[in-house]
Amino acid sequence: MTKQNTILVKNFTVIIIIFLIGICIAPSVNSIKLKANTTSLNQSEQSNFQKHLDRLQNNNFNSFNLWTPKPQVYRNNHKTKNSPIKSYDIKYIEKPPPPSYNGKTLYVGGKGSGNYSLIQMAIFAASDGDTIFVYPGIYRQWFRTLQIDKSIRLLGEDPASTFIIGKKIIYQGTPVIDVYTDAVTISGFTIIEDLPSRHILQDSRDCGIRIYAGAQNCVVTGNTFTKGVNGVYLSSYYGAPTFTTVTNNIFRENSKCGLFVDGITQSIIENNSFFNCSMRIKESYHNRFSNNTFNGKPLIVLEDTSDVIIQEAGQVFLIGCTNITVVNTTITGAYIGIWLQYSQYCNITGNYLKNCLSGGIYLEWSDNNNITNNVIDNCYVGLLLGDSHYNRVQINHFIGNWACPLFMSMAEQNVIDRNTFDNNVVYSIFHGIYLTGGTNNNDITNNTLINDTLYIHNAWQNRIMNNIVNGKPLIHLEGVSGNVIDYPAGQIILINCDSVEVQNQTDIVINVFGCRDCLFENVLPRTNKRVGIFILYSQYINITNCVVSEVGDGVQIRGSSHLVIQNNLFRKNFWTALNINNCTDVSIVHNSFEENGGYMHPSLSAIFIDSSKSIEIRSNNFHGNVEGAYFQFCRRRDVIWDGNYWDQPRMLPKAIPGFRDISFFGLLYRFVFDWHPAKEPYGI
Repeated sequence: MTKQNTILVKNFTVIIIIFLIGICIAPSVNSIKLKANTTSLNQSEQSNFQKHLDRLQNNNFNSFNLWTPKPQVYRNNHKTKNSPIKSYDIKYIEKPPPPSYNGKTLYVGGKGSGNYSLIQMAIFAASDGDTIFVYPGIYRQWFRTLQIDKSIRLLGEDPASTFIIGKKIIYQGTPVIDVYTDAVTISGFTIIEDLPSRHILQDSRDCGIRIYAGAQNCVVTGNTFTKGVNGVYLSSYYGAPTFTTVTNNIFRENSKCGLFVDGITQSIIENNSFFNCSMRIKESYHNRFSNNTFNGKPLIVLEDTSDVIIQEAGQVFLIGCTNITVVNTTITGAYIGIWLQYSQYCNITGNYLKNCLSGGIYLEWSDNNNITNNVIDNCYVGLLLGDSHYNRVQINHFIGNWACPLFMSMAEQNVIDRNTFDNNVVYSIFHGIYLTGGTNNNDITNNTLINDTLYIHNAWQNRIMNNIVNGKPLIHLEGVSGNVIDYPAGQIILINCDSVEVQNQTDIVINVFGCRDCLFENVLPRTNKRVGIFILYSQYINITNCVVSEVGDGVQIRGSSHLVIQNNLFRKNFWTALNINNCTDVSIVHNSFEENGGYMHPSLSAIFIDSSKSIEIRSNNFHGNVEGAYFQFCRRRDVIWDGNYWDQPRMLPKAIPGFRDISFFGLLYRFVFDWHPAKEPYGI
C-alpha cells in the first residue's frame, strides 16, 4: 500500500480555533507528561476556542464509551495487519563497531602548504580511513553534487563558519552531498541547498545529504541543514539494516522535511532539533528515536508500544502501536502532524493541528482507532484514511484545508459522524469528503458541510445519511430509478441511477456517476466551486434551462455519451464554461456563453473539447469570452461548429483554434471553422 499523496491548490484561510479536553486513563497506563501550549492564544483566539468548547460540551457524544460497537451485525471484528516482516531480523544482525579513521589527514582551505581548495579534490586524493578537515569558508558546489565513495571522515571546523552550498539553476534531484559507501562521517558544516526561486517541483533528492544504495554505519552529527527540499534523505533497500546515526544536528527552514527516513532499519536518530521543517518516516522499522524536538516540542516516535499517553508534542509517529492516546496537543507546521502506521485501538482526541504541509492526521493500515474532537486547520489534507478500517471519526472540525479535508482510499467499515467541514479548498473538486479507490461500506452520517461537498469516485455501498450542506440536505442516491428531486438540496450525488430528474435547484453542486436517462432542468450551481455539475461515465443526459456562473469549470463531462446541452446560460466562469473530455455524441445547441475564461494561463475558451468525437456545436451565442483553445486531440470531422454567433455579425467563416498534437516543440495548433456564423445573436 502506498500512501495517497495528492498535491493541489493552497488556500491560506487562517482561522485559529483550539480545543483542550481532558481524558481519564487507568492508573496503570504509562504517561508522557508534557505541558500543553496555550500561552500563544490572543483574546480573539481564546473566544474562538470557547465557542468550540461550548459546541462540544453541548453534544451528547460520550468520550468514555468510544468503543461501543455499531448495531449492524455485518461488522465483524477486524484485526490490524502486522507491520511488514523484514528479510533481516533485528535479533540476528550485529551492529558493526563505530567507524575508525586511522589514515592520513587532508586539509581544505586555510593557508597551509599543500591544502586543497576544493573538497571534491581532497576526496579524490583520499583513501578509506582518511580524514578531510575543512577550514572555515564558503564552498560552493556549482551545478554538481559532492560525491563521497570512500569510507572517510569529513570534518568542518565549525558549522557557524564552514558552509557547503549547492548551487542550482535547472537540475533537479541532486543533493549537495551524495554518500553511497559505508562508514562515512560528516560533521561540523552548515549545508545549504540553494534552489532557484522558481523551483516548483519538490524532489526529495534535492537535499543537503543523501545516504543511499545500502550504505551502512554512516554518521551525520553536529551539522546545520537549511533551504533544501529535505535536509537529510536516508534511503535504503527495504529491510536491509543501515546502522545510520543522525545526532545533534539542526534542521531549519527546509521546504518539505528536515529528515526523510525511507526504508531505514536499526539506525539511531537522536538529539536533533527541527525548526519549521519536521520529519517523515516511510517503511522504516526497528530504529531508535530519542530526544528530538520540533519547534521546541518533543518529536515523538513510538514503535511496537502500547498503553502510553502523549499530552503534548510537536509531531507524533505511531508505528505498530496499540492503545496510545494523543490528547490536547497543539501541532503546527509539521509535515504530517500525527501519523499512525499499522496501529490499532489508539485514541486521538482534543488536538489542534494547523498548517501541516502534507496532512494533519494520517492513518495507514491502521484499524479500530478513534479520531474525535480535533480541530484540523489549514493543512494540505486534513485527515487521510488509507487501507484503514473500523475507525471512528467523530465530532472533528475541518476548516480551511488546502486540497482535501478528509481523504479515504481503500477504507472500509469506518464511521464518519457529526463532523464539521468548513470552507475547505474553494477550487478543488475534492472538497469535504473524498471517497475513492474502493472505499466501500462506510457510514457517513450527521455531518455538517459549510461551502464543502462530498465527492465519490470508485466507491460504492456507503451509507450516507442525514448530512447537511449549507443548511440543506445532501442527497445521495445509488442504484435507484425514477426519482424526481424538485425540493431544495445542498448537494446531489447520483451513482448508477436511471431516469432521475433534478429540477428547480439553486446554490447546489451536482455529481453524476454511471447514470442513464437523467434530466437536469432549471439548476443554478453554487458559485466559487471547482465544478458546478460533474458528469462521469454516464449516458443520455439532458441539461437544459440552467444558469451556470462564477464556477471554475461550469459543467465538466468525462467519459460519457449521448448528451444534450441546450438553452442554458454560462456566464463568467473562471476557467471554462463547458469542459468535455473523452465523450461521444454530444449536442450543444442554443446556449449562451458570456464572459467566460481568463483565470488560467494559457487560457482555454468558453468550450473546451478534449479527445472526443461526434460533437455538434450549433446555434449558440458567444459574447465576450476570453479567446483560447477550443479543442485538443480531436480530428477535424470529430467536432462540428455551425451557425454560432461570435460577438459580432460575420460575413466570413470564424476560425476556431485548438491543439492538434504534441511534438518536440510543444503543442501544435490547428484551426477549424464555423463556416456559417450567425449574423445576429439568438434570443436565448
